[in-house]
Amino acid sequence: MESDILIAFDFEPSIGFLEIENLEISWLNNIDKNDEIFKRLNDGFDYYFFNNILIIPDPIPSPRLNWNKTISIKDVLEIDCKGQYLTFFHFEKNDNILFAKSLTLPEYIFLKDNIHIK
Repeated sequence: MESDILIAFDFEPSIGFLEIENLEISWLNNIDKNDEIFKRLNDGFDYYFFNNILIIPDPIPSPRLNWNKTISIKDVLEIDCKGQYLTFFHFEKNDNILFAKSLTLPEYIFLKDNIHIK
C-alpha cells in the first residue's frame, strides 16, 4: 500500500472477483457504482498492486470456519483475507492518482493460473 494515493474508479468496470470461501475466481461485467462491492469500500480499504493489477480485499471481516486465509499470487504477493472476497482491476497511475479500470482478459487469465491459498 502507498499513502496519499487517490483511487478513481472507471464507469461500470468489469472486474475479477475471487470468492474466498471456495477460491472461485469469476468475471463480473459492468459493475455499477451502487453495487454492494463499492458500498463496502465507503469506510476505507486496503489495496495491493501486482504488475498493472489493483487488488482490493473486502474490508469487512466475515465469520467463517478459518477466519484468516492468505492468498498468494505467483508466490510473490501474499494477501491476508478477512472478508468474503478479493476484487481485481486493471489500473493506470498518473502522479498520485490511480485509475481503476476494467481488468483485461490477459490479466484475468494470469490470475486464474497464479492464485492459490497458503
